[in-house]
Amino acid sequence: MGACVRRRACIHVQLQSRRLPLFTTLGGCYRCQHGWRCLSVSAPAGKPKRSVGRKAGLSDRALTQSITASKDLPALLHLVETHVGNFNVVHCSAALVALARLRPAEIQLARESAALESLQAKATELLPEMEPRAIANVLWALATCERAATACHASTMQRQFAGPELLRALASQILLKLEHFNSQDFSNSFWALAALAHHPGEDFMRTSTHGSELRLREFTPQNLANVLWAFATLLFDPGEAFLNVALIVACSRIADFKPQHLSNSLWALAKLEHRPSDPFLAASVREAARKLKLFNPQNISNLLWAYSQI
Repeated sequence: MGACVRRRACIHVQLQSRRLPLFTTLGGCYRCQHGWRCLSVSAPAGKPKRSVGRKAGLSDRALTQSITASKDLPALLHLVETHVGNFNVVHCSAALVALARLRPAEIQLARESAALESLQAKATELLPEMEPRAIANVLWALATCERAATACHASTMQRQFAGPELLRALASQILLKLEHFNSQDFSNSFWALAALAHHPGEDFMRTSTHGSELRLREFTPQNLANVLWAFATLLFDPGEAFLNVALIVACSRIADFKPQHLSNSLWALAKLEHRPSDPFLAASVREAARKLKLFNPQNISNLLWAYSQI
């Protein structure tokens, strides 16, 4: 399928069976003597222009599928520009996650787009309607985009993917819906806040940590490693009670820890100046030795530093 003159992905539409002079159809595009033209850009006279999404009579589910299927920045931004006014919470979350999964260079280009600003505004507007999973996904996507764009271009003068207003609104919604957060939601949210270098305040951290402590036994090794890394990165001490329970859970699942999980957890404990129990230390040493060939240089460096501090 040819690209349209505006460098946007061709839009799939249902065409009327009537053929017009000088035009043939294929995959929702018109092919004329001038080459391929996307229907959304250059439909011939007499043929009504149609676009993807609710305006084209598609359901909310179909619009979500179109967003999720967007594999490049022009296609995704086109959907946002055209339909952001009709986005619901699922569309906002899906659009941000789709953006986070693009190549770093494309994410960097999106930083200054008007479409991103509109999407951020719509997400902020719809936050009261978001469930915990959507809130955590939005935070994860914003943090992933920020990290990717920063790695691609070190300038700090550009607009952030997650501005202070949006982050404050997200933190408020987390507290309001805390009892409905599961282990994955807590893990993604804490990791994202740390990755964004955003400390939401001592009251928020204490309250949300207490909420997560009630679900610690449901945490996977990755969940535990993410939360411990986040606390250490934000220089927040969750307290002895939280750490002791977390390490009991970690010890019972130590065989499932991947090298990065083990490395990050021990690095975090050392950073928080918390000496783990002897059973956990012994188990972590055995597991590190068993999986040593799977450790990369950064994992080994973090692990050695952590053991030297503990």
